[in-house]
Amino acid sequence: MNTTADLSKQFQHKKYPAGRSSPKATIIPIASGKGGVGKSVLTANLAIALARQGHDTLAVDLDLGGSNLHSYLGLSNKHSGIGDFLKDRKKNLPELIVSTKIPKLRFLAGDGRTPFMANIPFQQRLLLLNELQKVKARFILLDLGAGSTFNTLNFFGLSHYGMIITTFESPAIMNMLTFLKNFMFRLIAAVCKQNSIIFKGLIEEFRRPVNGVPVTVASLLAKISKEDKNLAQTIRQICLAYSPRLVFNMAENIADLDIGAKIARILRENMSLSVSFCGCVGFDNAVRSSIRQRMPIILSRPDSFPARDIMALSRYISSGRYDSPRIKTAKELRDEVSRRQNSL
Repeated sequence: MNTTADLSKQFQHKKYPAGRSSPKATIIPIASGKGGVGKSVLTANLAIALARQGHDTLAVDLDLGGSNLHSYLGLSNKHSGIGDFLKDRKKNLPELIVSTKIPKLRFLAGDGRTPFMANIPFQQRLLLLNELQKVKARFILLDLGAGSTFNTLNFFGLSHYGMIITTFESPAIMNMLTFLKNFMFRLIAAVCKQNSIIFKGLIEEFRRPVNGVPVTVASLLAKISKEDKNLAQTIRQICLAYSPRLVFNMAENIADLDIGAKIARILRENMSLSVSFCGCVGFDNAVRSSIRQRMPIILSRPDSFPARDIMALSRYISSGRYDSPRIKTAKELRDEVSRRQNSL
């Protein structure tokens, strides 16, 4: 059974700096608050873009219960993967990683051939995380399931700089904000698990009717501080270490990006989070056609707006700026997109 203690133990098993599985590898968990925002499509094309820059890249399908990353990479669903690894301990994870036709790009399938893997227990999750940290690659992209299941929240916590994808529609943005709120609340609860009095108080706060005063990270820290100032300070430092990387998808107009400042304010005031706006991918019907043809847009239409935008995002990641503590503001992203469009 999943518990908040699981997340705390997961963090205790980290052996490398945030987002890194070795001195040379960067793990990027990619999540979304809801389905239908193009998360898996973007993950597949981003993996290809990084590989084509000459970086050893591994695309991992961690959407357990709904694995389909292979289809966006143009691969068939014939490879054993994470489901087989967890069901059959005789298999080694590296043996299940397959090469693709794209140089430098490898793929690790999810559970497409193994049913009932949507909610794996803590010990299996920890085993999987430890094995992933041993994989030799420059970039490891984790395509997570949509929504806020415990599995997804825990995998997202593997890096301080997890990527979250959203479109500009209100439901997508609201679900993205809810995902980050659930992640922060789960993180705080995990750290407080050993103090039964504080933990009980947090559960009461989480169950409070929504028509009351909103529960924020700041209000939780204030409540914890009354009982244990040192614990509150520890949690504050842990929370400050997290800085999600936001990528907008399916942008139709540069004015869409004006919502960024409001999102940054909401995250700062309600969740004490500083988000970095690291990318924006334009809308193009050619993406839908590429999906039907099982040919990634970055290969089938490299001159399209989405392909150019994904390439720009891949260069941002490979430059080292992605996992830099420096925040990229919404205005900086808007100016960057404007310059890119004007140069075409």
